[in-house]
Amino acid sequence: MPSIYGFKSKNKKFLTNLIDNAKKNTTLKIINPNLKFNNAILIDNCVDFYLHLINNPKLIKGNELNLGTSDSLKMNEISDLIVNIFKSKSKIIYTNKNKGHYLQDISTAISLGFKPNTFNEILNYFKSNH
Repeated sequence: MPSIYGFKSKNKKFLTNLIDNAKKNTTLKIINPNLKFNNAILIDNCVDFYLHLINNPKLIKGNELNLGTSDSLKMNEISDLIVNIFKSKSKIIYTNKNKGHYLQDISTAISLGFKPNTFNEILNYFKSNH
């Protein structure tokens, strides 16, 4: 399950922590800068898809459905995007620690009508609403 953002959530997650630090111009610490990430969704996007499935129950057919962004960006690309969108002066420090990935396979959900947000849309949501 991806991190779900929106609706004035007070629960801090990866993107919200990065955004908060960027707004404060504090150092951003990024682990595994070359690993790709798409593990985020806005609550509105999630609800729209669930309503689509409720209205079309034959689509589900027991499929496992992962949701996330339409674009998978490297962690360093996401941090650069945050710094640019929020006009931050934050320094970014990269470290390599864990192996693995931060990707959700959203292809089944897309084939069933899911219209995922992009990272730009999610970050601009935060710029406008927080």
